[in-house]
Amino acid sequence: MSRPGRPPPALPLELLNHVVDYLDGDNLSLQNCALTCHALLWRARGHLFREISLRGMLSQRFARLADANPRIALLLRSVKIYDIELWTPPEKMLRFSLLANLRSLILYRATFEFLDSLFQIIEALPALEHLACHDMTAGQFSDYLGYDADGGGHLSGLRPPTPDPRPFCPKLRTLVVKHGYVDQDAFARRFMELGVSEHLESLDVSFGATDRHLHWIPVVRAARGTLQHLSMSVSEERISHTLRALQQYDDPYTFVGDALAGCAFLTSLCLKHRPELTPREVEPFHFLEAFCELFERPEVPLPALEQVTLGMVDRDGQMVSAEPHVCTRLARALLARTRYPRFRAIVVDVQSQSYARYNRTWRTRGVVGEQKQELLDRWRAAFADFEGHSGVSLDVNFTL
Repeated sequence: MSRPGRPPPALPLELLNHVVDYLDGDNLSLQNCALTCHALLWRARGHLFREISLRGMLSQRFARLADANPRIALLLRSVKIYDIELWTPPEKMLRFSLLANLRSLILYRATFEFLDSLFQIIEALPALEHLACHDMTAGQFSDYLGYDADGGGHLSGLRPPTPDPRPFCPKLRTLVVKHGYVDQDAFARRFMELGVSEHLESLDVSFGATDRHLHWIPVVRAARGTLQHLSMSVSEERISHTLRALQQYDDPYTFVGDALAGCAFLTSLCLKHRPELTPREVEPFHFLEAFCELFERPEVPLPALEQVTLGMVDRDGQMVSAEPHVCTRLARALLARTRYPRFRAIVVDVQSQSYARYNRTWRTRGVVGEQKQELLDRWRAAFADFEGHSGVSLDVNFTL
């Protein structure tokens, strides 16, 4: 105990830092710690500002805070930004050049006049490793569908090329691009030009029942030497006017399969079948059969494969592309231990659809209770050949 009249002995700063670290996630306690003394201020701020989400007025307030105190901006490691718009006044925009230590940037519903505006942000983030773009729009309203207002030429959403384009791109390890209104051909080509595939370990490109995923196949090919995780939506639609390489294939599945073959380090593969929404009859789609052919190739195409996730569709009780003999064939291919010694899990995510007569399209629907259980039981039975094998698991889930 301290003697009367003397202040209590101070705790070592290392111990106080451990106390602050223990409070990670408790923002109220961290804010109180930041107010106690200068010694704990920046330790607490490091936790408070490590991961933040910005939208609306909060985004503008943080932009002013970062301008006034750039040291705070250096604390950020992960940022989620909602509804960012290029035409926001510059004084209200976050200056991304201040975020020198940012490793993860996730954009939701971002709107840019040109794709170059996004790449200017990317080029300002030297430590960036993870980039996700959800429902992004690039271009004027007339660009949304890829054509000009007169219905003429295809628009890229890119600025006219500059005499001296900036070649820098951070070493992205994870890239996610989902939905939105962007010329995916121009988007993917720009990443290729910047050499993003040299370090890419994880790629997720999902666009529903459209053919836009095919524009990213060159990126998959270029990243064969580093890619470990791939998630992709796959549809029957074909690109008739932009990908000449596709013209030599009978179907887009084989085109995708040829790109996957040779991904020597790929451990996780997710393929989401998204058939066309307009036909009334459930057509005999060959999605699963085509990828059986991939896994059966004489030279093992994916020797490091550990998990396969299949996004399948159930239409009014009919299991699209999941005929019993095809499911058995898939199990026979993946359970061949001499070819896929690391394979340990297959996940089947089932989306239920019903036919809407008023607009003649298939629509996603929710199912609950006994109906949901019946659906899951049917799909589990279809892939039952994966059960009963040591070290291999089968999971069947319902998804919207």
